[in-house]
Amino acid sequence: RDLHYPLRRQRQMCIRDRVKTKQCINYQYQLMEINMRIIGIIIIIGMVGGAVASIDHTKFLDLPSMLIVVGGALGYVLAKGKSKHFIKNFGDGSVYMGWIGLMIGLIMIGNHHANTEKLWPAFSIAFLPIFYGYLIKLITVGLEKQNND
Repeated sequence: RDLHYPLRRQRQMCIRDRVKTKQCINYQYQLMEINMRIIGIIIIIGMVGGAVASIDHTKFLDLPSMLIVVGGALGYVLAKGKSKHFIKNFGDGSVYMGWIGLMIGLIMIGNHHANTEKLWPAFSIAFLPIFYGYLIKLITVGLEKQNND
């Protein structure tokens, strides 16, 4: 059985009976809500992707920053231990690890005593974990509601 089995069964009943019962209206509302979430996620990804693509997109790519955020978020999910809230915990963990990644980046900048020529590019890389963390959180907010339905 898939996640949408109850919705499919309810849809079949509505088609079979051809009446506007409370269950059929509820089904239509749930389906509309899921579609709105999917459209919202696509808009978020499109807006951020468009903004990143309009600039040099390679400035937004940093593998160590992404590994800190995604790896730390997975660790956070495992530490919480509640598998039914996986998506919500993953989003929360990505934000927490984004801030920790910023702190790690700032400490590294301070310890290497970067000259002024290399200071601003180093700061921009230090802020990437926060960007990744909040982007993942925005996406998981839409997915989390759909997972609960």
